[in-house]
Amino acid sequence: MLELAPTPMETLVGHLALTVAFRDGKTEEVRVRQLGVEQYPTLFGALFLRENEQEALELYCDKPRGWAARLTHEAHEKLVAEADRLNADFFGPWCRRRMARQQLVVPDLLERVTASVSQTMSLNAPSNAGSR
Repeated sequence: MLELAPTPMETLVGHLALTVAFRDGKTEEVRVRQLGVEQYPTLFGALFLRENEQEALELYCDKPRGWAARLTHEAHEKLVAEADRLNADFFGPWCRRRMARQQLVVPDLLERVTASVSQTMSLNAPSNAGSR
């Protein structure tokens, strides 16, 4: 049965050990960590502001920049799944609290961002005017 949350042992030790493969055929054992709350802003930035899973994996595994770019697709997917599983029950509520606090400060923040993105997308969309 697939675990949806960290096991008690994973929580106790704070990580899960996995062997990952690189595109050059080499392998490495890594620790996928349960991050501390002090690392959540960095993780949030990687996942939601920069939309950079490789940066998030490097944070989860405590690896230098560029390390995740060498992973096979399968290793990348496995690490993302395990990192999400190990961290979701803590990181998810933190994200919800963060969004709620932002809504208190700027109540229409989500609507402003949505309108701005929509406007930018419509301005950047190709024009059909000259296609006749």
